[in-house]
Amino acid sequence: MSDTYTPILLEDIKRTADLCVKCNICTSACPVLPVTDLFPGPKYVGPQAQRFRDPGAASPDHSLDYCSGCGVCTLVCPHGVKVMEINTAAKAELRRQQFRENPLDLKWWRNTAFGYNEVLGQVGGWVAPLANAALAFRPLRMLLETTLGIDHRAPFPTFHFTKFRGWFFSRHVPGTSEVPGTSTPGASKPKVAYFHGCATQHYEMEVGKAIVAVLEHNGFEVLLPEQNCCGLPMQSNGNFAEARRYARANLRKLAPYAGQGIPIVVGGTSCGMELKSDYRELLGIHTAEAKLVAEHVYDISEFLWLQHEAGRLKTDFKPLSRTIPYHTSCHQKLHRIGRPALDLLGLVPDLKVEEMGVDCCGITGTYGYKHEKYAIAQAVGQPLFDRIKASGADLAICDNETCRWNIAASTGVKVVHTVQVLAEAYGVTAVGAMDHFVPPGLLGKGAQEHDPDVSQTSRHHQARQAYRFLQVTLVEMKAARLLVREKRLDAHPFSIPVTGFIQHFHVRHLIQWLLVTAIPPTDDLHGAIGLLGKANLHPQLARVGLVAGPALPAPTTRRPRTPGCSWRSGTHTASPGWRAQLASLGCRTRHRPGR
Repeated sequence: MSDTYTPILLEDIKRTADLCVKCNICTSACPVLPVTDLFPGPKYVGPQAQRFRDPGAASPDHSLDYCSGCGVCTLVCPHGVKVMEINTAAKAELRRQQFRENPLDLKWWRNTAFGYNEVLGQVGGWVAPLANAALAFRPLRMLLETTLGIDHRAPFPTFHFTKFRGWFFSRHVPGTSEVPGTSTPGASKPKVAYFHGCATQHYEMEVGKAIVAVLEHNGFEVLLPEQNCCGLPMQSNGNFAEARRYARANLRKLAPYAGQGIPIVVGGTSCGMELKSDYRELLGIHTAEAKLVAEHVYDISEFLWLQHEAGRLKTDFKPLSRTIPYHTSCHQKLHRIGRPALDLLGLVPDLKVEEMGVDCCGITGTYGYKHEKYAIAQAVGQPLFDRIKASGADLAICDNETCRWNIAASTGVKVVHTVQVLAEAYGVTAVGAMDHFVPPGLLGKGAQEHDPDVSQTSRHHQARQAYRFLQVTLVEMKAARLLVREKRLDAHPFSIPVTGFIQHFHVRHLIQWLLVTAIPPTDDLHGAIGLLGKANLHPQLARVGLVAGPALPAPTTRRPRTPGCSWRSGTHTASPGWRAQLASLGCRTRHRPGR
């Protein structure tokens, strides 16, 4: 028996394949089939071919690799055949066979790397400026396309130092999103566990902050369980063994919350589908933990709408006079919960939401990132892109992260999560306040030239944020030079190469751009950087050519517990000489014994 087909999964697949009556409804609904001759349709490569498959033999047709895994076929089947699940398992077995035939196939290794999305986000965050610069450097992207088959036009997200969990546990103040006077002193709040997923943790912290704000505004205490990647990237790229390992780890971490009756809300529609159904139906994990967790998982829009139906959702929305196109992602439809996001948005006064009515945007996780499939993915999503462009809107809504990135890259329209719009209507956070920006004076243009609609107050805030980031960066670079001097090169993976780059090459404009691309979308920098600058560093910044002209106003927001710069040293920084040199940078040092 292979790593893909466990006895339970194989029995499930045989049972569902036998339900197919070859009605071809799935074939007529498939979004991939009309745009390419390389894919014969979900019925042909799915239940029909499954009758000829032997887990120990080669797959009957390699064309199944062009199935995007969108799940529309499973959704429309009148007999309940799990067509997408059959195809996904068969593709995993196909990739195992490809590895046995050619272990040096770079595309196989590309698919494997795509599966470790959590690791990519973590490592990319350590070197965020360099990672963002590399992914924006066209010659490098062309090289990746030629060697690994990662299309140079694919929409990669932006890496950040700051992580969502770091913000939640260090800077987040529970209950600050509530309206004053609406809570009862001493009253216990209902609890809800939030499964944020990799995208919110590493790339889109603003989505997680909006979800936390909306839940707290409605009187919930938000808990953040230990968690790892849901496993879907590994599953869809054929690594079922690792997907099962990640799934079992999540089940162990989430089961205690579900056992207490605490609902588990998920912001990403794909992650939610994985927890709700794929662990059992695709990975074949039929345990009591899997069943318990699945029964307590809710999509965030589903959960909020259930609160509304029970009369517990606050409706103190401010009017939002705008029209926003909305795309329902494929995996959101697979939840089979209707359209709770549209129902919620319908509660906001003056807000008009237009559903685009297109089945798929084409990206389907990592499918559209692969060069051999990029054109197919774009052809699938073209009707959606055309409708969004024709709407004339400057903002769109979609609740799946890779769909948001693809739509934004293909239309030039900013795309947000439903809960971000709800948070703006509640007045607990603003969609526009979390945008990335180009700080004034850094690239030779002012903020007004980049966005004439940005207010003077917002530009001042952006300038302060940019200045604070540069302060922190210079202090970090000074500390890095001391680390180099003491030959402690492994202390920080970002400072050393950037410091050496500045010292030896002094490429001012490139360094400016690298720094700008790493600016997180919030003021929370201490958790990611580790050092906060206390002194006014404008003269030093001017010396390395990073700023010019009069000094920007120093930031006034400081961490109450550790004002100024604080370095919590372990045994590797225990020497008095090292602490004295850090103190010369304007930092306080506190020795903490090694663990």
